[in-house]
Formats: sequence, C-alpha cells, structure tokens
Amino acid sequence: MVLIKKLLEHVKQRGDCPALQVFQHERWTWFTWQELWQQVSKFANGLQNLGVCEGNRVGICAENCWQWIIADLACHYLRAVSVPLSTQLSSQQLQSQMRHSGMSLLIVDIRERLGTVPVTIDVLTMFDEPPITDDNAHCTVLGSWDEIISLVKIDVKQELPAECDSDRIATIIYTSGTTGAPKGVMLSAGNLAFDAEQTLHRYGFDQADHQYCFLPLFHAFARTCDLYAWIVGGHRLTLASDKKNAISDLTHIQPTHINGVPLYFRRLLEAAGLTGNENSSVWGGRLNQVNSGGAALDDATFYFFQQRGITMLEGYGLTETSPVATLNSRNTQRIGSVGKPLNKTDVRISDVGEIQIKGPHVFAGYFRDAALTSATFEAGWFKTGDLGRLDDDGFLFVTGRLDEMIVTTIGENIWPELLETELQEHAAIEQVMVYGHGYDYLVALVHPNWEQFVNRLDLSGDPAVWVDSPNVEQWFYKVVEQQLHDFAPHEQIRKVALVQSPWTPENDMLTPKGTLRRSQIAAKFDSILQAMYERTD
Repeated sequence: MVLIKKLLEHVKQRGDCPALQVFQHERWTWFTWQELWQQVSKFANGLQNLGVCEGNRVGICAENCWQWIIADLACHYLRAVSVPLSTQLSSQQLQSQMRHSGMSLLIVDIRERLGTVPVTIDVLTMFDEPPITDDNAHCTVLGSWDEIISLVKIDVKQELPAECDSDRIATIIYTSGTTGAPKGVMLSAGNLAFDAEQTLHRYGFDQADHQYCFLPLFHAFARTCDLYAWIVGGHRLTLASDKKNAISDLTHIQPTHINGVPLYFRRLLEAAGLTGNENSSVWGGRLNQVNSGGAALDDATFYFFQQRGITMLEGYGLTETSPVATLNSRNTQRIGSVGKPLNKTDVRISDVGEIQIKGPHVFAGYFRDAALTSATFEAGWFKTGDLGRLDDDGFLFVTGRLDEMIVTTIGENIWPELLETELQEHAAIEQVMVYGHGYDYLVALVHPNWEQFVNRLDLSGDPAVWVDSPNVEQWFYKVVEQQLHDFAPHEQIRKVALVQSPWTPENDMLTPKGTLRRSQIAAKFDSILQAMYERTD
C-alpha cells in the first residue's frame, strides 16, 4: 500500500489542492486530493461489496479516464491484482488474456467491449444504466460505476494497516500480445513504488510541476512514469481530452512536463513549424522538460527541444523492469544514451552483448509460466534480449535486439514471425518477410505461390510481368489485409512489394534449416523496402 499511503499524505497535507484534471461533460474539471481519495475509498468499498478481496484479479479495459485511475488505486487499497488490458488488441487477443489471467471481474468503459468478455467473467461498466444482458455479450453485467458507488454508505477512512506489503503482486501486465501465448508480467507493489520514486528523482519535479498524460495507462510507461510518479510526487496531472488531441490540448493545459514516444515529439516539432522561438505556443509556453521512451530518439529531435530550453531526457526499460531501468537526468545526460542505471540498480553487458539487469524494480516472474521465468534469468540477472554497451562513465547505449522483434517508432513491440506464419496460411503466399524496425509502420516482402495465384485469377502471362503489376500487388495487399484481420492495428501491414524468385539456402536468403536470413534479405531488397516508406500511396 505504499502508493495509497503516498496518496493519503497529500490528502492530509493539502487535501484541497488541485490534483487531477480531466475533460468531461465538454469542459475541463479538477479533482482535489481529497476528492480523489473519496472516490478511491468509495469505489474500493463498492468492489468489496461485490466480493473483491486480497489477491483477486480485476481487469480494466478502458481508454484513459479518471475512472481508470480510481479503479487501479482501489485495487491497491484492497490488495487485489489489477490487470490492465490494451484497448488496441483484437477480440481474440483480449479473450486470451482475460482467460489466462483468471480475472473474476472486468471493468469496461464502453458497451462495445461487452462482446469480447468470456461468459465466466462478471462486468462492471463505467457508462450509466447498462443493460442486465446485451445481445452481443454472454457475460453478466453487475451494474454501472454510479450504481456501485451509490450503494456505499460507510464513512471514508484515512488510516491503513501498518504492515508492509511490498512483495505483494499488485498487477499483471500483458506484453504486446504479439507472441501468440499470453505473457503476463507480474509486478509487485514494491517494484512499482520503487520505480516511480526513482524515476521521479531523475525527473527532478516539485509540487509546482504540471504533467500531461496522453500515453495509454494500460502500458507500463504511462502507468509508472505518469500515474505513479504523480502519486508519489504530489504535483498536478492532466489526462488528455482524447488521444487524438495530444498536441492541440497543450495550448490550454500549459504543462511543464510530457512523457512520450519519439514519433510524438517529431509531430510536436512539426506542429511548432520550426519557428525558432525559445518556447513555442504550440506546447503552451511553460514546457521545460520532456521524456522520451519506447524507441530510439533521433538526434535532430533531441537538439530541437534542447535548443529551445526544454530538457529532453531519454530512458530505457521493459515492462519487466516496471519499466524504467536507466534514465538521463537534467544534470547528468549524454546524447544518444538512455542514461545511467537507477539507484540500487545494476546493469551489465553479457559476453554476447546482451543488456542484463538487477534491481528492486525487476519483476517477480511471468504469470503461470515458471519455465519462461526461469529461462529469463541468469544467476539472478534479468536477460532483456536487448543488445547494448556501457561507456566508461556508466551511460547505457542500446544497439539492437538479440532476437528479431520489431520495435516501431511509437514503441510497439511486434514479433514478425507470428505475422508471417499467419500470412503463409494463405495458399497464394509462398514466403513473406515483415519489416519495420525503427519505422512508423510495417511493410512486407512477399514471394507468391504463382501457381495458386494463377489458378485463382485465371490470368495469362508470367511472374516477370506480374511482379511489377500494381493490380497484382493490390490483390496481394488485400490477401494480407484479410489474413491479419484479427490482429491489432499496430500489427497491420501498410504496404506490400512482390518478389519474383524464392528465397533459398543456395542464394543465402535462408539458413540450412529454412529460417529467413533477415539481414541478407533486407540488404538485397533495400531499395524496394525504402521505396515503400517513401511512397505516399
């Protein structure tokens, strides 16, 4: 309950001060610390009335809103385990994670999500007057948020048990959902509190700061660096009115700090129009620090903000490290690096160049997967799968991946092999390579099964003609789109290029085992790949 105790400190010391600003009912509204605590306490008691108790798993499937925050903190209060679910996943992926987590209750923000809920899970809705049953849902809707709150008649308490619960599993966060089987990262209350405290220390905030949050709270980045850092620090936090308004909100909000991914900061740079002003009105005039994570930051974006008096910090971590493991600070930073390890955190580089980490923020293990947990550690060190180096001053530089996971510029982790396997289920696709590491979107090289293609369309000609035909390329794009229908938006293929000849071990495009030699393929077809990122069609 470390985070709840921090919340109560703010309530007792400055309960009437503004804490959280949200956009609702067509206007901006502030919650004070006291009002927040009343909501947390009442909702926690409402959950208790529904039978939620210590150790129960409670799912949250919603876009950012004040109810998301209250629900999460109520789980901390009850010592329940919150299970945030990405709203960007397909129905199949969501159902898989819901079942794997063993959650008994799910909280949703819109009626359309009811159709994804398995029959064994009860639902609590954030919207008013929900139906008892829904035509598209097989679950039981217990009631709405307001109904649950209205049944709570007890006084709000501000005292908590004295015992420490830092080892308690506080949340299970599922990684991107792209590896097939669910992979639930178990983080303890101590993991989360430690990481928030150390991150806040590197940020150097005081209670006069005003943080703006548009990143999804179901990801570890926003959960720790926006939500929990705010709870620990006691400054002000504003949630975006809508993720589509992540830039337009800023002129009204006038934040001092924003967390984001590199793509967001590049768009903010473009919105500023390169005016040369010391502090553009685009971001409200008070911005003095931004923090980039999730993917590598380019030098041009770094210098753009630095030259305008806005400190640009870059950090590194994974969901398994809560997530921050290293971070630059105002006083100690090095361009191109992701900073030094947090206090009480050790980072080493293995013999094969892998970044390995020890520290109080390293996760407890993967839920219901002891074998994977064991394989992920080496003598107590967490094996990140990332490649990197440490300079003489202890700054970490991330250089790549041991495996072949694609990380886009918006910070989404994508396993290409999963998509390729699905695409090759179609008879007309013989071979495929998904590409997109370090880019905004995915593209694919496809070697067709020309015989199957001809049989389906009854065409004349030969592959030498078809491979350059826009109509044939468009046909295969539709096939790709159809095959990936059940995948998340960030896993979709934006553009396709056709390859006439097959990849084989003889032409060095495959290993003897038949595995794609991705670097060789990318090098051979580099001009085609780059053209797909230059084309505007």
